[in-house]
Amino acid sequence: MSSRSQNSLRSHSLPTEELAGLRLLLRDDLVFTLQSHGGETCYVIEDVLHSAYFRIGFAEYTFLSLLNGKNSVEEAIARAAIALGSDGITEQEAASICRWLIDNHLAATEQSSHSDRFSDLQRKSESGGWKKALNPLTLSFNLGNPTPLLNPLLPFFGWMYRSVGWLVWICVLCLGGIRLLIDWRSIAYDSLPVIAPQNWLWLALVWCGLKVVHEISHGLCCLSYGGTVRVFGLNTVMFVPMPFVDVSSAWRLPSKWQRMHVAFAGIFVELLIASLAIFVRSYSDNPLLRMLCLQVALTGGVMTLVFNMNPLTRFDGYYIFSDWIELPNLAQTAQQLVMQMAKRVFFGVRFSNEDRPFRQTLLLATYGVIAACWKVLMTISMIFAAEKLFHGAGVPL
Repeated sequence: MSSRSQNSLRSHSLPTEELAGLRLLLRDDLVFTLQSHGGETCYVIEDVLHSAYFRIGFAEYTFLSLLNGKNSVEEAIARAAIALGSDGITEQEAASICRWLIDNHLAATEQSSHSDRFSDLQRKSESGGWKKALNPLTLSFNLGNPTPLLNPLLPFFGWMYRSVGWLVWICVLCLGGIRLLIDWRSIAYDSLPVIAPQNWLWLALVWCGLKVVHEISHGLCCLSYGGTVRVFGLNTVMFVPMPFVDVSSAWRLPSKWQRMHVAFAGIFVELLIASLAIFVRSYSDNPLLRMLCLQVALTGGVMTLVFNMNPLTRFDGYYIFSDWIELPNLAQTAQQLVMQMAKRVFFGVRFSNEDRPFRQTLLLATYGVIAACWKVLMTISMIFAAEKLFHGAGVPL
């Protein structure tokens, strides 16, 4: 999901003297959705053209609503101050917001308000895509809009994302867990051959099948809440296929629990299939089927929990966690805080104190440090994996 928080509004600014006489016009195709975040009223801006979402506060929304191309920025600041009183934005904050609007092509000056201007900016932003295409380890393929394929499935599987679906899911997982405990020794004994090189083809097929189902589940859950699914595609990391769907429209859902549900939907269905695989293995005498069931349990269970459910990397678990604690841009904010703390400790650089509670600061610092350690561990692991898979070419790749 693509998102920006209201903190990002203040990362760049125009000189305040440039605000005199400046008139900005918001794009008329932007969609604003009212939400409650962290106990406060906010709005989500949907940029349909770029498939991007941004979260802003009520004060910023009031200011933006006055940017109609007729009011100058100074007039918009004054009128917002009349409406909001002491909660109105300052000139410095307005300068940051104006720069943010222009940088993200959400508003234009009189000289750049034409639609062809936005089209030129779009083409320029996409012109750097050839650089990504040259990287053989991170290829990306857009396979089109999956909605015509997902809509016929929704009447048959939509119940899974309602209360009855959760009840069935919990029961299956509990029974699968009991079966796992009963057959633990047998499963542990049979697990090593499952990942043997001669079985990698089966493992790859299982992986691809589960990931396709994973992404379909994201799409169905998003559609069940009235969202849209624009794109289905395929990424590769070290030549490992990783399907994806664009369910960023979930950002405009009013409830954070709905957004968390959409993010969890892929993990939801993989754990369900993994639990069923444990049952099938226990009652089957076919060696190939038993091996495939263990591969499904390993990929859909263990691997999903370690990577997809992990909040330290920007997969499903990260978006679930950041929505749960109501801290948008969690990774970026935590990384900036850790860097500031490091610069203060080692170089004596001081930064202006933000109005942030101590518990939140502690949470961000802890998350930032643990996430940095995890990234280092994953980078080293990928280097060893690349060397193992591609021998001498592994380290350069």
